Amino acid sequence: MPELAKTRQVFAPDMLNYGQSERPADANVSIEAQSRLIVKFMDQLELKSADIVAHDIGGGVAQLIAGNYPERVRKLVLIDAVCFDSWPIPEFLPLQEPGAEEAMSLEELLTMMRGFMPQGVHNKDAMTDEVIDLYLSPWATQTLS
Repeated sequence: MPELAKTRQVFAPDMLNYGQSERPADANVSIEAQSRLIVKFMDQLELKSADIVAHDIGGGVAQLIAGNYPERVRKLVLIDAVCFDSWPIPEFLPLQEPGAEEAMSLEELLTMMRGFMPQGVHNKDAMTDEVIDLYLSPWATQTLS
């Protein structure tokens, strides 16, 4: 982002319930709902269109924006993006069950994620402990409930 910001205006919204954003228990945080929130974010900034770079679940959000609001997307860059019916991944299905968050400790969640994260990349050597720690840092100090 710092490199892009040298020549472009850069915004990096934190999706609701992800990263450092709020986690309201009753909010719709589906990929579809997130796409509508990003379009509203663009509206608030008076951005008629943008070059969108997205990763992981954000990639699914960006694809829906491109499909549902094509006039809002000048360019689309996807990095390791979810698509079609690929979310949630099988490892996350147990977390979809009612009460799952209350039944799982933060340490159990982090251990589960450490176990499957290296399986989702082509070059498993690139998924070092340092890289995994970077991905997990938003959760490492949070409580699940």
